[in-house]
Amino acid sequence: MSPIDQALHEIVESVMTCADVVTLLGKHNCADLSSSLDAAVFTDYPIAAGGLGDVFQGQLTDGTRVAIKTIRAYGSSDNFVGTYQKRAAKEIYTWSKCNHPNVVSLLGLAVFRNSLAMISRWEENGNLSHYISRHPDTDRCYLSNSICAGLAYLHRNNIVSSTFQAALSKYDETLDDDRFMANVLIAQDGTPMLMGFGNASLVGATLQFTATTSGPNYSLRWTAPEILRGKSAHTTAGDVYSLGMVRFSLTLPQTDNQPSTSDHPGTDTYIRTDFPTFNTTYNCIIQETFTSEIPFPKKNDQSLLMHVVVNKKTPPRPKQFIPERSTCGNILWAILTSCWSYDPELRPDAETVKQLTPEKLKEIEEKEPEADESDEN
Repeated sequence: MSPIDQALHEIVESVMTCADVVTLLGKHNCADLSSSLDAAVFTDYPIAAGGLGDVFQGQLTDGTRVAIKTIRAYGSSDNFVGTYQKRAAKEIYTWSKCNHPNVVSLLGLAVFRNSLAMISRWEENGNLSHYISRHPDTDRCYLSNSICAGLAYLHRNNIVSSTFQAALSKYDETLDDDRFMANVLIAQDGTPMLMGFGNASLVGATLQFTATTSGPNYSLRWTAPEILRGKSAHTTAGDVYSLGMVRFSLTLPQTDNQPSTSDHPGTDTYIRTDFPTFNTTYNCIIQETFTSEIPFPKKNDQSLLMHVVVNKKTPPRPKQFIPERSTCGNILWAILTSCWSYDPELRPDAETVKQLTPEKLKEIEEKEPEADESDEN
């Protein structure tokens, strides 16, 4: 049993308050930043709101700009609230132990306006979708492989974050279909970072969320068929499916089918109530990263369910961007289609997909004979 599990197990009170969570996690090296918040700079209202809580932008007393994600729960009994707070404590503890350049770092936690809140650095570049729309010439191969590296790290540490699927509902009332790219933040130096902890373990039949959450907590286009069928919870295989869609989208130029981004850069990432599992999710992210199109842009939700769940369809190959007469293109497409395998057991893990590095692709490409112009006509 981990130290945090042991500590939670020893708590016999039915009610665990926000202050209790902060005190407990403080004993396990999670910084209490309650007294370090510069209350004067925070607005009266959140910049974004979702089923799990609200997001505020502000700063610490030392001038560091931060994003504060509150955790909101309500129930009919003290026992319900106590259980919720304990699960939140475990999620926050898990996030605090993550240390990877492609995973958003938790600066600390606080009691903010009577709510438990997670604090991370405010990233001016916003989320992946926002960043690409403003930097269309960015190195998308670097972005997609960095996301892969972050996901592989999480899976090595037995973390299923559901960052890209149903778990995280966007802090955007429109719940646009680019929600998975919204859960990847871009650091000041252009490094992509996965975001969305404190969600997966909090979503369940015993938990209730506010009325801001309507319908399923996931975007159909990025979600693995077994989850859509109700046959599986979020898993690493589900994460890879979704992540592949995003990486695929990064290969194509942005089109009118691309949903609009939030007016508040960086806020979309904090909007989900739960992350999709990284295996299926990862492949959808691969798609979107390369093509800039959402998966199945011409399908509405109803026809999409039939298309994916019943007919077992996957996105068609965009031959103008992933050509068939290219060894590199064929390798990329083989990886994408394997991530979209209908059977989750047949999908690769994030570590395997990560091997598709920019250096490896360039090496393959350099060995390819140049296509004869007559062959392309």
